Amino acid sequence: MSWRRCILRWARDDIISIATRGNRFTLNTQQRCGFRKAAKETKTKKGVIEETGASHTEPSEGLIHKRGASPPVDPSVAYTPPRSFGRLVKPLVFTIGFTGCSFSTAAIWQYESLKSRVQSYFDEVRADWLDKLQPQKQGDLRKSINQWWNSLSEGQRTVAGIIAANAVVFCCWRVPSLQRSMIKYFTSNPASKTLCFPMLLSTFSHYSFFHMAANMYVLWSFSSSIVSMLGREQFMAVYMSAGVISTMFSYVCKTASGRLGPSLGASGAIMTVLAAVCTKMPEAKLAIIFLPMYAFSAGNALKAILVMDTAGLVLGWRYFDHAAHLGGALFGVKSGGRTDTMILAFQVLGLSLGVMGWCLENSCTSSHSWRVLSHSGAVTTNSWQFEGLWMTCAATSLGSVQCQKYKTVLGLPGERHAGLSAILTCSIKWAICSLNNNKKVLVNS
Repeated sequence: MSWRRCILRWARDDIISIATRGNRFTLNTQQRCGFRKAAKETKTKKGVIEETGASHTEPSEGLIHKRGASPPVDPSVAYTPPRSFGRLVKPLVFTIGFTGCSFSTAAIWQYESLKSRVQSYFDEVRADWLDKLQPQKQGDLRKSINQWWNSLSEGQRTVAGIIAANAVVFCCWRVPSLQRSMIKYFTSNPASKTLCFPMLLSTFSHYSFFHMAANMYVLWSFSSSIVSMLGREQFMAVYMSAGVISTMFSYVCKTASGRLGPSLGASGAIMTVLAAVCTKMPEAKLAIIFLPMYAFSAGNALKAILVMDTAGLVLGWRYFDHAAHLGGALFGVKSGGRTDTMILAFQVLGLSLGVMGWCLENSCTSSHSWRVLSHSGAVTTNSWQFEGLWMTCAATSLGSVQCQKYKTVLGLPGERHAGLSAILTCSIKWAICSLNNNKKVLVNS
């Protein structure tokens, strides 16, 4: 029995020594030396913020930002993208080149269409004979579609293709995999890397169904009038160029004011169509889509549109792109071709800008003296009030002595030159005002 007891004791001691062999210091040694094994230090990953002994009441002193972590952003200071008018050189060249190519292509297309019409005139007898030999269309659906298409006017058939293109782009917005490409190429933004192609593609882009439906309804309503007035080929050139020109106008205004952001929609081009029809037929009666009982003349509608978009541009309303609307409307007035309506439009626009520049006296003050170019010479003023009054008077000075001094300035009558000078002066003042306000905001923050 004694030998069995010795074997069991030896086995027990061997098991205990094997179990404690993994520790560098045994329990007795740690107690004898007066220290314990330190716990393994936890390491934080790169770019993660860690706390080092700071209390809960002072979190800013205990935060250590590792290399690669983004700096803290003050939520009270809004991020504003850099503004540079030099970035607008390429869009300006694209606008001029695209507009010239559009009207050149329209002229060639118009010539080919005229030649084909002359050729078809001599082939009428042969065409009638071939129609008798051709089999009739089978099926009620095909017959009804064919009859509906033939019942449309030339303008409505032309606009149908534009509506179909807008519908295709609208469906592409609903594809999740195309969202990044749609934002890049089908929204116009002066802060984006891609500036030229979105100027045209954004004209066919709508994200909201109501937005697309309203624009296409207005385009469909004025399609017959504008195509009969300009012709199918010239209408397409005007519509395409209007989308690019209105976007360019929006680029300039957004860069000057610093209110950068994406825009999309055919509103600028449709404003060109609306302004051209209202310029050509100012006595025509128009009505609102949901309020047909209220009718007004096309000339008054054009004046109201110019005033509203000018107010939205100066006061900074952001729900609509008023700069694009205003640029499209001015291009439509030019495309209409009536000199008296064009002069009236410039006078209304200059009057609106002058009154709003006068009202901006409380929001933009400056101790410097500005030199304003008037028709009688250089006038030095110390206040926005007198300059705003000068712009108001210059825009409405029909038949005055000063306007009669300039019968033609760059091919423009004196009255239109007065309105243009008021528009340019107030635009420069508005840009300087916005820059001063931005400086004040940065200093206060």
